Amino acid sequence: MALPGCGTRPVTAKAPEWKPEGETKCKITKSQSRPLIIEWPSNDRVALEATMKDGVALVRATGCEVEVLHRCKASSSRYGYRGTSKESDSVSIRDEDDLYANLPLGAASLSGKLQTSGSLNVNMAVVGRYISEGNEVNAGSLQGDGCERATHYISAVSVGAFTFFAGGAAEAGAGVNTGLGVGAGARTSSSREELKSGGNVASCDLATRKDSEPPDGCGALLRIEIVPLPEERRTANPACPPGKSWDGSRCVESGGALPAPTSRPAATSRPASTPTARPRPAPSTPPPSSLSKLSSPVFTAGGYSLIFGTILLSSGGIGAFQQKRKLEENPGWCSGDRCTEEGTSARKAGRAFSIVANVGAGLMALGGVLIWLAPSSKTTVGLSLDGLRFAGEF
Repeated sequence: MALPGCGTRPVTAKAPEWKPEGETKCKITKSQSRPLIIEWPSNDRVALEATMKDGVALVRATGCEVEVLHRCKASSSRYGYRGTSKESDSVSIRDEDDLYANLPLGAASLSGKLQTSGSLNVNMAVVGRYISEGNEVNAGSLQGDGCERATHYISAVSVGAFTFFAGGAAEAGAGVNTGLGVGAGARTSSSREELKSGGNVASCDLATRKDSEPPDGCGALLRIEIVPLPEERRTANPACPPGKSWDGSRCVESGGALPAPTSRPAATSRPASTPTARPRPAPSTPPPSSLSKLSSPVFTAGGYSLIFGTILLSSGGIGAFQQKRKLEENPGWCSGDRCTEEGTSARKAGRAFSIVANVGAGLMALGGVLIWLAPSSKTTVGLSLDGLRFAGEF
Protein backbone atom coordinates (compact mmCIF):
# COMPACT_ATOMS: atom_id res chain seq x y z
CA MET A 1 0.00 0.00 0.00
CA ALA A 2 1.56 3.41 -1.07
CA LEU A 3 1.47 6.57 1.08
CA PRO A 4 -0.69 9.39 -0.26
CA GLY A 5 1.08 12.41 -1.71
CA CYS A 6 4.23 10.52 -2.81
CA GLY A 7 3.33 10.72 -6.47
CA THR A 8 2.86 7.00 -6.93
CA ARG A 9 -0.30 5.16 -8.00
CA PRO A 10 -2.14 3.42 -5.17
CA VAL A 11 -1.93 -0.36 -5.17
CA THR A 12 -5.18 -2.31 -4.65
CA ALA A 13 -4.89 -5.48 -2.58
CA LYS A 14 -6.29 -8.60 -4.33
CA ALA A 15 -7.30 -11.80 -2.58
CA PRO A 16 -5.55 -14.90 -3.89
CA GLU A 17 -7.66 -17.18 -6.10
CA TRP A 18 -8.35 -20.74 -5.00
CA LYS A 19 -7.84 -23.06 -7.95
CA PRO A 20 -7.57 -26.71 -7.04
CA GLU A 21 -5.45 -28.36 -9.68
CA GLY A 22 -7.73 -31.23 -10.63
CA GLU A 23 -11.01 -29.33 -10.41
CA THR A 24 -9.84 -26.56 -12.73
CA LYS A 25 -8.83 -29.07 -15.39
CA CYS A 26 -12.16 -30.88 -15.06
CA LYS A 27 -14.07 -27.67 -15.75
CA ILE A 28 -12.27 -26.87 -18.99
CA THR A 29 -12.20 -30.31 -20.59
CA LYS A 30 -14.97 -31.26 -22.99
CA SER A 31 -14.69 -34.96 -22.16
CA GLN A 32 -16.64 -34.47 -18.95
CA SER A 33 -19.89 -35.27 -20.79
CA ARG A 34 -18.41 -38.46 -22.35
CA PRO A 35 -15.89 -39.87 -19.84
CA LEU A 36 -14.29 -43.30 -20.08
CA ILE A 37 -15.06 -45.50 -17.10
CA ILE A 38 -12.63 -48.34 -17.79
CA GLU A 39 -10.64 -47.40 -14.66
CA TRP A 40 -13.68 -47.90 -12.40
CA PRO A 41 -13.54 -50.83 -9.97
CA SER A 42 -15.27 -53.92 -11.34
CA ASN A 43 -17.93 -53.76 -8.62
CA ASP A 44 -18.87 -50.21 -9.63
CA ARG A 45 -19.21 -51.09 -13.31
CA VAL A 46 -21.28 -54.18 -12.48
CA ALA A 47 -23.51 -52.11 -10.17
CA LEU A 48 -24.08 -49.54 -12.92
CA GLU A 49 -24.97 -52.30 -15.39
CA ALA A 50 -27.53 -53.70 -12.92
CA THR A 51 -29.01 -50.24 -12.29
CA MET A 52 -29.47 -49.66 -16.02
CA LYS A 53 -31.75 -52.71 -16.25
CA ASP A 54 -34.39 -51.00 -14.07
CA GLY A 55 -34.48 -47.66 -15.89
CA VAL A 56 -32.34 -44.71 -16.91
CA ALA A 57 -29.57 -44.17 -14.32
CA LEU A 58 -29.18 -40.84 -12.48
CA VAL A 59 -25.84 -39.40 -11.34
CA ARG A 60 -24.43 -36.51 -9.38
CA ALA A 61 -21.60 -34.94 -11.40
CA THR A 62 -19.39 -32.35 -9.72
CA GLY A 63 -15.90 -31.50 -10.91
CA CYS A 64 -14.00 -34.71 -11.61
CA GLU A 65 -16.45 -36.89 -9.69
CA VAL A 66 -19.49 -38.77 -10.97
CA GLU A 67 -21.55 -40.57 -8.33
CA VAL A 68 -24.13 -43.05 -9.58
CA LEU A 69 -27.36 -42.80 -7.55
CA HIS A 70 -28.28 -46.48 -7.65
CA ARG A 71 -31.59 -46.01 -5.77
CA CYS A 72 -32.83 -43.22 -8.01
CA LYS A 73 -34.08 -44.07 -11.49
CA ALA A 74 -36.17 -42.63 -14.29
CA SER A 75 -38.50 -45.63 -14.55
CA SER A 76 -40.50 -44.19 -17.46
CA SER A 77 -37.43 -44.48 -19.72
CA ARG A 78 -35.37 -47.52 -20.63
CA TYR A 79 -32.17 -48.34 -22.47
CA GLY A 80 -32.28 -49.87 -25.92
CA TYR A 81 -29.26 -51.50 -27.51
CA ARG A 82 -27.96 -50.42 -30.93
CA GLY A 83 -25.36 -52.65 -32.53
CA THR A 84 -22.63 -51.12 -34.66
CA SER A 85 -19.78 -52.37 -36.76
CA LYS A 86 -16.86 -53.43 -34.58
CA GLU A 87 -14.46 -50.53 -34.12
CA SER A 88 -10.99 -50.68 -32.58
CA ASP A 89 -9.70 -47.67 -30.68
CA SER A 90 -6.67 -46.85 -28.58
CA VAL A 91 -5.86 -44.00 -26.20
CA SER A 92 -2.32 -43.11 -25.13
CA ILE A 93 -1.88 -40.85 -22.10
CA ARG A 94 1.53 -39.12 -21.71
CA ASP A 95 0.92 -36.30 -19.26
CA GLU A 96 -1.67 -34.94 -16.84
CA ASP A 97 -3.43 -32.94 -19.54
CA ASP A 98 -4.00 -36.16 -21.46
CA LEU A 99 -5.04 -37.87 -18.24
CA TYR A 100 -7.74 -35.31 -17.35
CA ALA A 101 -8.89 -35.15 -20.96
CA ASN A 102 -9.41 -38.91 -21.32
CA LEU A 103 -9.91 -40.29 -17.81
CA PRO A 104 -11.21 -37.33 -15.79
CA LEU A 105 -13.06 -39.48 -13.25
CA GLY A 106 -9.97 -41.43 -12.22
CA ALA A 107 -7.32 -38.81 -12.95
CA ALA A 108 -6.51 -38.05 -9.32
CA SER A 109 -5.88 -41.70 -8.42
CA LEU A 110 -3.93 -42.47 -11.64
CA SER A 111 -1.60 -39.47 -11.51
CA GLY A 112 1.04 -41.35 -9.50
CA LYS A 113 0.91 -44.37 -11.81
CA LEU A 114 1.38 -42.10 -14.83
CA GLN A 115 4.51 -40.53 -13.30
CA THR A 116 6.15 -43.86 -12.46
CA SER A 117 5.31 -45.68 -15.72
CA GLY A 118 5.63 -42.79 -18.15
CA SER A 119 2.39 -43.58 -20.00
CA LEU A 120 -1.07 -45.07 -19.60
CA ASN A 121 -2.73 -46.83 -22.53
CA VAL A 122 -6.18 -48.09 -23.35
CA ASN A 123 -7.02 -50.48 -26.21
CA MET A 124 -10.72 -50.91 -26.92
CA ALA A 125 -13.06 -52.79 -29.23
CA VAL A 126 -16.47 -51.04 -29.46
CA VAL A 127 -19.45 -53.03 -30.75
CA GLY A 128 -22.52 -50.97 -29.79
CA ARG A 129 -24.26 -48.53 -27.46
CA TYR A 130 -27.10 -48.55 -24.96
CA ILE A 131 -29.26 -45.45 -25.62
CA SER A 132 -32.04 -44.08 -23.39
CA GLU A 133 -35.49 -44.41 -24.93
CA GLY A 134 -39.02 -43.53 -23.89
CA ASN A 135 -40.32 -40.47 -22.10
CA GLU A 136 -38.19 -37.42 -21.42
CA VAL A 137 -36.22 -37.65 -18.19
CA ASN A 138 -37.60 -34.96 -15.86
CA ALA A 139 -38.73 -34.45 -12.28
CA GLY A 140 -41.94 -36.40 -12.73
CA SER A 141 -40.12 -39.51 -13.91
CA LEU A 142 -37.62 -39.74 -11.02
CA GLN A 143 -38.36 -42.41 -8.43
CA GLY A 144 -36.42 -43.66 -5.44
CA ASP A 145 -34.15 -42.39 -2.69
CA GLY A 146 -31.57 -39.67 -3.24
CA CYS A 147 -33.20 -38.22 -6.36
CA GLU A 148 -32.89 -34.71 -4.92
CA ARG A 149 -29.11 -34.99 -5.35
CA ALA A 150 -29.24 -35.87 -9.06
CA THR A 151 -27.70 -33.38 -11.49
CA HIS A 152 -27.37 -35.48 -14.68
CA TYR A 153 -28.63 -38.70 -16.21
CA ILE A 154 -26.75 -41.26 -18.30
CA SER A 155 -28.13 -40.97 -21.83
CA ALA A 156 -25.89 -43.57 -23.50
CA VAL A 157 -23.23 -46.17 -22.73
CA SER A 158 -20.70 -47.65 -25.16
CA VAL A 159 -19.88 -51.35 -24.69
CA GLY A 160 -17.34 -53.85 -25.93
CA ALA A 161 -13.97 -55.03 -24.57
CA PHE A 162 -10.86 -53.22 -23.31
CA THR A 163 -7.36 -53.56 -21.90
CA PHE A 164 -5.95 -50.80 -19.67
CA PHE A 165 -2.23 -50.95 -19.01
CA ALA A 166 0.69 -48.82 -17.88
CA GLY A 167 3.84 -48.49 -20.00
CA GLY A 168 4.46 -50.75 -22.98
CA ALA A 169 3.19 -48.27 -25.56
CA ALA A 170 3.14 -49.81 -29.06
CA GLU A 171 5.56 -48.47 -31.65
CA ALA A 172 5.19 -48.45 -35.40
CA GLY A 173 6.85 -51.61 -36.70
CA ALA A 174 6.23 -54.43 -39.07
CA GLY A 175 2.76 -54.93 -37.62
CA VAL A 176 -0.21 -52.70 -36.69
CA ASN A 177 -2.09 -52.12 -33.45
CA THR A 178 -5.39 -54.00 -33.60
CA GLY A 179 -6.92 -52.11 -30.68
CA LEU A 180 -6.70 -54.98 -28.19
CA GLY A 181 -3.16 -56.19 -27.77
CA VAL A 182 -0.26 -55.53 -30.11
CA GLY A 183 -0.41 -56.70 -33.70
CA ALA A 184 2.05 -59.09 -35.26
CA GLY A 185 5.52 -57.61 -35.67
CA ALA A 186 4.91 -54.65 -33.29
CA ARG A 187 7.36 -54.03 -30.51
CA THR A 188 7.13 -52.19 -27.19
CA SER A 189 9.32 -49.47 -25.75
CA SER A 190 9.00 -50.45 -22.08
CA SER A 191 7.59 -53.12 -19.80
CA ARG A 192 3.87 -53.36 -19.72
CA GLU A 193 1.75 -53.57 -16.54
CA GLU A 194 -1.89 -54.50 -17.08
CA LEU A 195 -4.13 -52.49 -14.76
CA LYS A 196 -7.61 -53.60 -15.79
CA SER A 197 -9.38 -55.49 -18.56
CA GLY A 198 -12.94 -56.34 -19.49
CA GLY A 199 -14.58 -58.43 -22.18
CA ASN A 200 -12.97 -60.73 -24.73
CA VAL A 201 -11.88 -59.61 -28.17
CA ALA A 202 -12.70 -63.04 -29.66
CA SER A 203 -16.30 -62.63 -28.52
CA CYS A 204 -16.42 -59.12 -29.98
CA ASP A 205 -15.50 -60.54 -33.39
CA LEU A 206 -18.99 -62.12 -33.44
CA ALA A 207 -20.80 -58.76 -33.17
CA THR A 208 -22.99 -57.49 -36.03
CA ARG A 209 -25.02 -54.36 -36.63
CA LYS A 210 -28.26 -56.37 -36.35
CA ASP A 211 -27.60 -57.50 -32.76
CA SER A 212 -30.29 -56.70 -30.17
CA GLU A 213 -27.71 -57.08 -27.41
CA PRO A 214 -23.92 -57.38 -27.28
CA PRO A 215 -22.41 -60.86 -27.71
CA ASP A 216 -21.65 -62.80 -24.55
CA GLY A 217 -18.25 -61.76 -23.28
CA CYS A 218 -18.28 -58.45 -25.15
CA GLY A 219 -20.53 -56.23 -23.02
CA ALA A 220 -18.04 -54.42 -20.82
CA LEU A 221 -19.01 -50.79 -20.13
CA LEU A 222 -16.48 -48.46 -21.75
CA ARG A 223 -17.77 -44.90 -21.90
CA ILE A 224 -20.81 -43.10 -20.50
CA GLU A 225 -22.54 -40.01 -21.86
CA ILE A 226 -24.20 -37.78 -19.28
CA VAL A 227 -26.79 -35.05 -19.90
CA PRO A 228 -27.81 -32.33 -17.39
CA LEU A 229 -31.30 -32.65 -15.95
CA PRO A 230 -33.81 -29.92 -16.87
CA GLU A 231 -33.70 -26.90 -14.58
CA GLU A 232 -37.27 -27.55 -13.44
CA ARG A 233 -36.06 -30.68 -11.65
CA ARG A 234 -34.42 -28.56 -9.00
CA THR A 235 -37.72 -26.97 -7.94
CA ALA A 236 -40.13 -29.87 -8.39
CA ASN A 237 -40.52 -32.61 -5.81
CA PRO A 238 -39.30 -35.97 -7.09
CA ALA A 239 -41.56 -39.01 -6.85
CA CYS A 240 -40.95 -41.27 -3.86
CA PRO A 241 -41.26 -45.07 -3.77
CA PRO A 242 -44.44 -46.64 -2.34
CA GLY A 243 -44.74 -46.17 1.41
CA LYS A 244 -42.65 -42.98 1.45
CA SER A 245 -43.38 -39.28 1.02
CA TRP A 246 -41.35 -36.13 0.30
CA ASP A 247 -40.59 -34.02 3.41
CA GLY A 248 -38.98 -31.14 1.49
CA SER A 249 -35.47 -32.54 1.40
CA ARG A 250 -35.69 -36.33 1.10
CA CYS A 251 -38.04 -39.33 0.94
CA VAL A 252 -39.14 -40.50 4.41
CA GLU A 253 -41.40 -43.26 5.66
CA SER A 254 -45.04 -42.23 5.38
CA GLY A 255 -46.65 -41.73 8.79
CA GLY A 256 -43.28 -41.70 10.51
CA ALA A 257 -43.74 -38.20 11.96
CA LEU A 258 -46.74 -37.18 14.05
CA PRO A 259 -48.65 -34.21 12.61
CA ALA A 260 -48.78 -31.06 14.66
CA PRO A 261 -52.10 -30.70 16.56
CA THR A 262 -54.38 -28.09 15.06
CA SER A 263 -57.85 -28.63 16.54
CA ARG A 264 -57.05 -28.41 20.29
CA PRO A 265 -56.95 -24.83 21.64
CA ALA A 266 -53.87 -23.54 23.42
CA ALA A 267 -53.70 -24.07 27.20
CA THR A 268 -53.36 -20.31 27.85
CA SER A 269 -56.38 -19.31 25.78
CA ARG A 270 -58.78 -19.95 28.73
CA PRO A 271 -58.59 -19.20 32.48
CA ALA A 272 -57.14 -21.99 34.57
CA SER A 273 -60.44 -22.45 36.46
CA THR A 274 -62.50 -22.91 33.34
CA PRO A 275 -62.38 -26.46 32.04
CA THR A 276 -61.60 -26.79 28.39
CA ALA A 277 -64.39 -28.49 26.54
CA ARG A 278 -63.15 -30.96 24.06
CA PRO A 279 -65.06 -30.94 20.81
CA ARG A 280 -67.01 -34.09 20.34
CA PRO A 281 -66.33 -35.94 17.15
CA ALA A 282 -69.09 -35.89 14.62
CA PRO A 283 -71.28 -38.98 14.91
CA SER A 284 -70.08 -41.52 12.47
CA THR A 285 -72.56 -42.94 10.05
CA PRO A 286 -73.13 -46.60 10.86
CA PRO A 287 -72.10 -48.92 8.10
CA PRO A 288 -74.95 -50.13 5.98
CA SER A 289 -76.38 -53.44 7.08
CA SER A 290 -75.86 -56.51 5.00
CA LEU A 291 -79.58 -56.52 4.18
CA SER A 292 -79.30 -52.98 2.79
CA LYS A 293 -76.40 -53.98 0.62
CA LEU A 294 -78.30 -57.01 -0.65
CA SER A 295 -81.71 -55.37 -0.87
CA SER A 296 -81.75 -55.18 -4.65
CA PRO A 297 -80.47 -58.75 -5.32
CA VAL A 298 -82.76 -60.18 -2.62
CA PHE A 299 -85.80 -58.41 -4.02
CA THR A 300 -84.95 -59.57 -7.55
CA ALA A 301 -84.52 -63.18 -6.42
CA GLY A 302 -87.82 -63.03 -4.58
CA GLY A 303 -89.59 -61.71 -7.66
CA TYR A 304 -88.26 -64.49 -9.89
CA SER A 305 -89.16 -67.09 -7.26
CA LEU A 306 -92.74 -65.78 -7.17
CA ILE A 307 -93.02 -65.84 -10.97
CA PHE A 308 -91.77 -69.41 -11.41
CA GLY A 309 -93.72 -70.59 -8.36
CA THR A 310 -96.92 -69.12 -9.77
CA ILE A 311 -96.37 -70.86 -13.10
CA LEU A 312 -95.71 -74.23 -11.49
CA LEU A 313 -98.57 -73.91 -9.00
CA SER A 314 -101.04 -72.90 -11.71
CA SER A 315 -100.03 -75.62 -14.19
CA GLY A 316 -99.86 -78.29 -11.49
CA GLY A 317 -103.19 -77.30 -9.98
CA ILE A 318 -104.93 -77.21 -13.37
CA GLY A 319 -103.47 -80.57 -14.33
CA ALA A 320 -104.55 -82.14 -11.03
CA PHE A 321 -108.05 -80.65 -11.44
CA GLN A 322 -108.38 -82.14 -14.95
CA GLN A 323 -107.36 -85.61 -13.80
CA LYS A 324 -109.82 -85.44 -10.90
CA ARG A 325 -112.58 -84.43 -13.28
CA LYS A 326 -111.83 -87.42 -15.55
CA LEU A 327 -112.21 -89.78 -12.62
CA GLU A 328 -115.48 -88.16 -11.62
CA GLU A 329 -116.87 -88.41 -15.16
CA ASN A 330 -115.86 -92.11 -15.38
CA PRO A 331 -116.82 -93.72 -12.05
CA GLY A 332 -116.26 -97.20 -13.49
CA TRP A 333 -112.51 -96.59 -13.79
CA CYS A 334 -111.94 -97.00 -10.07
CA SER A 335 -113.69 -98.91 -7.29
CA GLY A 336 -112.01 -98.35 -3.95
CA ASP A 337 -108.31 -99.07 -4.38
CA ARG A 338 -108.80 -101.03 -7.57
CA CYS A 339 -108.70 -99.15 -10.88
CA THR A 340 -108.71 -99.99 -14.52
CA GLU A 341 -105.73 -99.08 -16.68
CA GLU A 342 -107.31 -95.73 -17.52
CA GLY A 343 -108.04 -95.03 -13.84
CA THR A 344 -104.51 -95.92 -12.78
CA SER A 345 -103.08 -93.63 -15.45
CA ALA A 346 -105.34 -90.76 -14.33
CA ARG A 347 -104.37 -91.18 -10.69
CA LYS A 348 -100.63 -91.26 -11.51
CA ALA A 349 -100.97 -88.13 -13.62
CA GLY A 350 -102.88 -86.41 -10.85
CA ARG A 351 -100.16 -87.22 -8.30
CA ALA A 352 -97.47 -85.86 -10.65
CA PHE A 353 -99.38 -82.64 -11.16
CA SER A 354 -99.86 -82.32 -7.41
CA ILE A 355 -96.08 -82.57 -6.88
CA VAL A 356 -95.55 -79.79 -9.44
CA ALA A 357 -98.15 -77.68 -7.68
CA ASN A 358 -96.50 -78.20 -4.29
CA VAL A 359 -93.10 -77.19 -5.69
CA GLY A 360 -94.68 -74.07 -7.12
CA ALA A 361 -96.28 -73.27 -3.80
CA GLY A 362 -92.92 -73.63 -2.08
CA LEU A 363 -91.25 -71.27 -4.55
CA MET A 364 -94.00 -68.71 -4.06
CA ALA A 365 -93.59 -68.91 -0.30
CA LEU A 366 -89.83 -68.47 -0.64
CA GLY A 367 -90.29 -65.50 -2.96
CA GLY A 368 -92.66 -63.87 -0.50
CA VAL A 369 -90.14 -64.26 2.33
CA LEU A 370 -87.31 -62.80 0.24
CA ILE A 371 -89.36 -59.80 -0.79
CA TRP A 372 -90.42 -59.26 2.79
CA LEU A 373 -86.75 -59.32 3.92
CA ALA A 374 -85.73 -56.72 1.35
CA PRO A 375 -85.85 -53.33 3.21
CA SER A 376 -86.72 -51.43 0.05
CA SER A 377 -89.95 -53.32 -0.43
CA LYS A 378 -93.25 -52.82 1.34
CA THR A 379 -95.08 -55.30 -0.89
CA THR A 380 -97.70 -57.56 0.65
CA VAL A 381 -97.89 -60.89 -1.09
CA GLY A 382 -101.14 -62.84 -1.31
CA LEU A 383 -101.07 -66.45 -2.33
CA SER A 384 -103.91 -68.30 -4.06
CA LEU A 385 -104.56 -71.72 -2.62
CA ASP A 386 -107.04 -72.94 -5.21
CA GLY A 387 -104.41 -75.12 -6.90
CA LEU A 388 -103.37 -76.56 -3.55
CA ARG A 389 -106.98 -77.40 -2.76
CA PHE A 390 -107.29 -79.43 -5.96
CA ALA A 391 -103.87 -81.04 -5.54
CA GLY A 392 -104.67 -82.02 -1.92
CA GLU A 393 -107.45 -84.28 -3.04
CA PHE A 394 -104.84 -86.67 -4.47
